[in-house]
Amino acid sequence: MKRNSLSLFTVIILFLSYSYAYSEVRFHPLFTDNMVIQQGVPIKIFGTESVPVGDLKSKLKISFAGKSVYAEIDKDGNWEADFKPMKGGFAKHTIQSEIKYNKDKIYREIKNVFIGDVWICAGQENMDEPISKFPHVKSKLLEIENQGLKFTAIKKTTSATPKTIMEYDYATKKKWQPCKFGDALWGFSAVAYYFGEKITENTKFPIGLIEVTHSAPIEAWIPKEEYLAAGYKEKIIKNKDGKLSLKSSSAVYNGIVHPLTQLNFKGVLWSHGHANSLEPVEYGKLLKTLISSWRKRLNNPALPFFVAQTAPYKGNVTDKSGESLAWLRVSQASILSMPHTGVSSLSDTGGFEDLATQEPAKVGHRLALWAQRLVKKSTPVLGPTFKKITPGSGNLIVEFNNAGKGLKASQVSLHKAPGKAPGTDTSALIAKEGEVKGFEIAGVDGNFHPATAKISGARVQLTSKVARRPKYVRYAWSNFSLANVSNSYGLPMLPFRTDKLPAPNFDGSFPTSPVNLATASGESMKVKPLKDQKIQTENVANGRGFLFKKTKKEAIALFTVKSPEFQKGKSPKTDITVVFFDNTPGYLSISYDSSEKADKGSKLPTKAYKNAGKIKLSGTGTWKYARFSVKDAYFGQRLSASDLKISTGSGDMIISGVFLEKGK
Repeated sequence: MKRNSLSLFTVIILFLSYSYAYSEVRFHPLFTDNMVIQQGVPIKIFGTESVPVGDLKSKLKISFAGKSVYAEIDKDGNWEADFKPMKGGFAKHTIQSEIKYNKDKIYREIKNVFIGDVWICAGQENMDEPISKFPHVKSKLLEIENQGLKFTAIKKTTSATPKTIMEYDYATKKKWQPCKFGDALWGFSAVAYYFGEKITENTKFPIGLIEVTHSAPIEAWIPKEEYLAAGYKEKIIKNKDGKLSLKSSSAVYNGIVHPLTQLNFKGVLWSHGHANSLEPVEYGKLLKTLISSWRKRLNNPALPFFVAQTAPYKGNVTDKSGESLAWLRVSQASILSMPHTGVSSLSDTGGFEDLATQEPAKVGHRLALWAQRLVKKSTPVLGPTFKKITPGSGNLIVEFNNAGKGLKASQVSLHKAPGKAPGTDTSALIAKEGEVKGFEIAGVDGNFHPATAKISGARVQLTSKVARRPKYVRYAWSNFSLANVSNSYGLPMLPFRTDKLPAPNFDGSFPTSPVNLATASGESMKVKPLKDQKIQTENVANGRGFLFKKTKKEAIALFTVKSPEFQKGKSPKTDITVVFFDNTPGYLSISYDSSEKADKGSKLPTKAYKNAGKIKLSGTGTWKYARFSVKDAYFGQRLSASDLKISTGSGDMIISGVFLEKGK
């Protein structure tokens, strides 16, 4: 009898255990104590419910901020409760779930929930550096407690497919945190913290910050569908251990961004670029694709997106040009053509050896200006930007927008020693107040030289004793450039250039679209410009190629064949490859010395010079190549001692190489 009683008791315990195990309400990991929910938009609270299949009719009641709704539970146990938009404030709310299972009611609560503005703080470099990496910053925050600021960080991970569930970074102890001194804050992004510090100064509601960082190229941050739609091919790369590489397209988006797409946000902060520093021109297109795709996935086409430009730094070790970051900064600024975007220049802060600036407060506060402008339209947010250039008598006059009450030359210090707090590096590069630094000018030869600059209101007058007939201007145009012009609000000028010379190949190779001239077979032909032409850029080593100035109706480049195997008809079947920069709409015409004889009574073999073909130019701003096969090549240097003529009526002509290969 005793044994039967024990068995019955055991059955009851097992039944109760079964009941509660299969009726647990689970909120999505994004919902924890101290969280901030976005104000002014529909609110969605969601998660999973482990109800047995036969009991799906159980009603799940979700209560929040004095409102209650019943959530629908699908066959997989997923549930969602929708609330109307609510106004932000410092009132503490509780999210409570209530579900009936048999005769019992099961509750779960999330406490200290606030309604305010929530920002995604994404990227790498500056955004990825925690407060603990800056001792001089941490020492100032030892007694900090900001009641208006809550934060959390998502664990760095990758995934081959979009994830719906994410993990918190260890530093945040797996939940949202109130902003007060302690290990959680020390492990949080310094730039994101200072952004929050600034915008909570005058706000009447809490600010929530979600750190989403990873040291991955921008391709990894873009959803697969949008990445492919932009014309790129999917990249799936595995590490030696078999795990998905950070270089795989969409890998970071799938792992740490997609789980956030079920929530609403106020905007996105973005500090990123060094992982793509050898493809800085392409970066602009990728960044615009990222912005559009995130807006689509977050269901907010007007989602604010604010970018911090890359600060002065020595650059990638394989960058042979010394200017890849200048091109990158211009690509970052190109998003200003999109609505609801902003860009902050960091040209007045940085370190030669420090990938992240030692002044995170300056970065965060400047990004905060863009956020404040959403409320107060008169907030100054942008540094001076190029407007127009006017040639003078031996000088250039450059005019700028966003000058405020006038341009000024501020004192700027860029440290060279790593890890130095501002003002402590005795080897720092310093631009004194009132002494303009950062401008370069070039004449028609395309060679840039430091310029002497004089500020007058929103204009700068530039002169140089070396650059004759000045035509082009560049500002802050190197990886680690000392430049110090700002507007009256103290916001630094954005780097810019006025020339249209193509970007170099930053790794030092020749243009590779798609012919790699460093490995192409065949004889490289030598250039012989006409007497009234000048080679503007003879810097073939870094991929810029030869540029011929247009004279009269067309520009002409003459080439001669030096390899004996192609001379005087020894290889009549010849493939001619021309690599050129498609810089402006028009055409490029290729003529060659054929086996035809000269006209009777003429000293010049006009019939011998045949047209191999004409290339249509569309002004794509990219390197291209064209290959022509001829069957009667002679190459006897019979016209002005040349064998090949390339001409254009489209303007300047930029050619990086001409190659010959034996035809079949």
